[in-house]
Amino acid sequence: MNDRLELFVQYVEDRKDLPKLPSKEIIGEAERLDCKDKGVTVLVQCLWAVDDPLVAMKKYQGIFQRFVFENPKAQKYTLQAFEKLMEMKPDLMPKVMHLMKQMYDLDLVEEEAFLEWEKKANKAKSGSVAHQMKSKASAFLKWIKEADEEESSDDENIGFESAAPAPTPAQKVEEKKAEAAKAAEAAKEEEDDDLDIDDI
Repeated sequence: MNDRLELFVQYVEDRKDLPKLPSKEIIGEAERLDCKDKGVTVLVQCLWAVDDPLVAMKKYQGIFQRFVFENPKAQKYTLQAFEKLMEMKPDLMPKVMHLMKQMYDLDLVEEEAFLEWEKKANKAKSGSVAHQMKSKASAFLKWIKEADEEESSDDENIGFESAAPAPTPAQKVEEKKAEAAKAAEAAKEEEDDDLDIDDI
């Protein structure tokens, strides 16, 4: 598997500085090498290791969504790779909370993956990168946890109000998923537009 990931790293590195990232080819290569779940770690390493990852996350949202959408394993690997990125670029540590919030807002990592990561970070040694990250992002992680608990209690309590209720966190998640699917579809159409007629 490591050999395949190394090939994928080389493939992405060779193409990341092109005027337009060839997303479709990169996704195809990850599938060919059978490393789509772990391939997201390569994208983090190659595309987010810049001075301003917030900008990079937005710029490459489409390709990341194609790897992580409804894929908890890929989301887990995204957070692991993000931890490694913090290790390599400790100057980004003060921005951890904003970066995690951005991942959530862009539908790259869902609540469950953040909560799983936090459980692991709780067991990390004091002073470790994971421990520092958890400390810096504590307000965000608390907010995620409360949203998750609210969603669970909403599922248990069915109200009988005459007025149309506000969307529940579960409905918001569904809306976000629909938006993500739309964004991924739009990105796919954009890539399809770039295809040469001879390729079809």
